[in-house]
Amino acid sequence: MITNLTLKNFTVFKDLSIDFSAKINVIIGENGTGKSHLLKAAYALCSANNGLSHQEEVSDKEIKEALTNKLLNVFLPPDLKLGKMRKIGVAEDASMGASFVSDKEIALRFRSNSKSVTVEENSDYERYSLSPIFIPTKELLTFLRGFGNLEMDTSVLKLIFDETYFDLATKLLNDAGQEPRDKEEWLLESLVNKMEGRFSLDAGEMSFQPGTYIEYADGKAKDGKLTYFSPQRKDVFSSNMMAEGFRKFGVLQRLLQNCSLVPGVSGTLFWDEPESNLNPQLMKLLVQTMLELSRSGQQIILATHDYVLLKWLDLLVNTDAGDHIRFHALSRENGDVQVQSADDYRQLNTNAIANTFSDLNDEEIKRSLGGA
Repeated sequence: MITNLTLKNFTVFKDLSIDFSAKINVIIGENGTGKSHLLKAAYALCSANNGLSHQEEVSDKEIKEALTNKLLNVFLPPDLKLGKMRKIGVAEDASMGASFVSDKEIALRFRSNSKSVTVEENSDYERYSLSPIFIPTKELLTFLRGFGNLEMDTSVLKLIFDETYFDLATKLLNDAGQEPRDKEEWLLESLVNKMEGRFSLDAGEMSFQPGTYIEYADGKAKDGKLTYFSPQRKDVFSSNMMAEGFRKFGVLQRLLQNCSLVPGVSGTLFWDEPESNLNPQLMKLLVQTMLELSRSGQQIILATHDYVLLKWLDLLVNTDAGDHIRFHALSRENGDVQVQSADDYRQLNTNAIANTFSDLNDEEIKRSLGGA
């Protein structure tokens, strides 16, 4: 898991340092304050070395190349040039740094004309082997066939989608045949029963089969399980025919199903606007799922604009169960993006979501009073 991220002269950030909770982190802020950039920067540093961690010896050149390629492919700057990610209007170099568990660290910098990053500090970074997951705002299941088609020219896809989509598609297409643990099985059952069906992979394409999990009639476990999936009908639906909100849950269901997401084992889960295209009635289940994941050892870093999500986090958090949520509010002050962190979102001085909701209430009161 990642414990700290530092960004200087990088995209919209002049000088930002953020300490992450090992449980749930919620990034809030107005549009243009860098929420997605913060998530992508942390993800890039968490994942750039994943292809190197299995090697016995890793050279400095390999680390530089891995970091450079990951940043370029995640951010897709104009002309694929590093210098295009340097904050506009500053003369100093751009720099990034991250600290991870087990005292592993990485720090790098680049100039406006740099072709590759310069590694300033490396504390066993190449041995950080936890593989993170990034769920972007755009839903992916309907596009999965294109990512998994070996005969298709992916160069067109690379013009449209950044590497977070390719990385997620690889995990969704993984069919290693592993069985989820008991805790993940409980989460799977909750998701499947809410969707009244489950997504599964068939010939590189995701399909949806209606059904629910039910208990065995005699109450006795079969194959070590107390419940089983009961199809409601034999035919299946393409993922494109399903509601987009269910497709977002389907991504989570698939990651749990194929053990790409295993709390306490897999790396950080980054989720950009999990509430997008999600009916507010499903928000409680979303928050319950994230809390259960964090209780099992999963670090989560998400960005949101949604007040309902914030409120459910506030209502469902249980400190006795070990829950911990840290809120990070991004705001612009004198042209620079600043961050304020707190364990209670109501303690934040600059909370764009809560302030907007308060303004809405004020307008409603004014109207009810006839503008008095």
